[in-house]
Amino acid sequence: MLSCPLNETQLQYIRFKRVLEVMLALSAAILSLPLFACIALWVVLDSKGGAFFVQERPGLHGKLFKLYKFRSMQKAGNKEPFKLTTENDARVTRAGKWLRQLHLDELPQLINVLRGDMSLVGPRPIPAELYTSCKEEIDHYDLRHCIKPGITGFSQVWLGYTNTMQGEALKWKYDMYYIKYLSPGFDAQLLWQTLFFHQKQKAVHIPRVFRRVLDQLESPAYSFAKQPDQWFSAKSISKAS
Repeated sequence: MLSCPLNETQLQYIRFKRVLEVMLALSAAILSLPLFACIALWVVLDSKGGAFFVQERPGLHGKLFKLYKFRSMQKAGNKEPFKLTTENDARVTRAGKWLRQLHLDELPQLINVLRGDMSLVGPRPIPAELYTSCKEEIDHYDLRHCIKPGITGFSQVWLGYTNTMQGEALKWKYDMYYIKYLSPGFDAQLLWQTLFFHQKQKAVHIPRVFRRVLDQLESPAYSFAKQPDQWFSAKSISKAS
């Protein structure tokens, strides 16, 4: 088992980041209370079930926590097997379609930030069932859990959602890149891109900002899974700026 790859400067930043995120999340939650109420009512009126979706997901060091979202799908039966969401999934409700498109279903995760389960920025938490499969298929997968998961993150902004093991392996590369270059400036950049970049705008900005980095990460020939400890201590990939 590899040790945490973060350097001392990053560890100090994470302690400061926690204080800053509590202030930001609390402010955002208070300002969003009217929106919370409207969305909750809309979800309940649109389909059968409660307003919230609660699911256990692995967080820091793989420890399970309860993640909160506005419910965007039909309520599943207790005996239904786990199934990843797919494009044009029939289980998505009318309200859920809009909530997912605008990412408003993620708003209740501000509660997770205040509870200390999550950060505003970090690797996205995945369902526990998928986590078990990823650990079996992807070498050193748990390295992405050396920091808290985030509401948004580098892979979330530039790669988006995936429902294949190949996609999860690529997300792991993105997460490793984020952890290596974790800094206040990188987090601020990702928050800005999350709030103000739409999909079409990303396509315009990729060549200037991250295209070279993304090309390296997405190349099948580029791999650091066998010796990630050496990769973290080396300048083996260009830093986006």
